[in-house]
Amino acid sequence: MAFTVEADRFLHHMVRFIVGTMVDIALGRRPPADFPRLLAATDNLAASPPAPPQGLYLEAVRYPPDLYAEESTS
Repeated sequence: MAFTVEADRFLHHMVRFIVGTMVDIALGRRPPADFPRLLAATDNLAASPPAPPQGLYLEAVRYPPDLYAEESTS
């Protein structure tokens, strides 16, 4: 399985919980309708166990082009 997760910020272990939940959905352990509710939750108590870190990797980090632009002094 391959997952691409994009966001403007991440919480600690967020991707691992997302992948763990998506694997459970793919294997039929949870209904797909659970996913939006779990994403909106304020805690991870209802989520599937997090995916193990082995096999997960960070492919890229992209910043807005103007993030480090010098501020104008005028």
